[in-house]
Amino acid sequence: MNELIVMLQQNAQSTIDSMTVAAKDKSKIDLLIKEYKQHDRSQRDTQIGKVQNDKFVGDGAKRRLVRAVRIPLAFQRKIVDTAAAFEFGAPVTLKPSVQNNLSNLIGKLWKVNRMDAKLQLLTKIKKSQTQAALQLRPDRSRSGY
Repeated sequence: MNELIVMLQQNAQSTIDSMTVAAKDKSKIDLLIKEYKQHDRSQRDTQIGKVQNDKFVGDGAKRRLVRAVRIPLAFQRKIVDTAAAFEFGAPVTLKPSVQNNLSNLIGKLWKVNRMDAKLQLLTKIKKSQTQAALQLRPDRSRSGY
């Protein structure tokens, strides 16, 4: 960070130019926003907005316009849920290297805190937001710690 400040002080314009070279093209970003937030499915040649077109059928007085049915569906949640189920669909098996009181306590804490469900939720968050963290800490307010 200090290097960036020094570079800005020495030659601000060249520093700004070097930083903006790595930026994405604004028009591509606008197309992605239009596709995923406004459900415009005509951005690429293989999408339903370009494959299915309105067309006229019939001849003469019986000629009429048949509109293509385009229903935009967002499958992101289904994809995330399915991927998380593949990773943590079955409960995690704890295999301690030594069977003692500590390993028994960890197994009980795992069940009481429903860690399998928390791991699946963490995986869903990671897949939908690209980053997630799980913090484990003892609760000092309870007796026995």
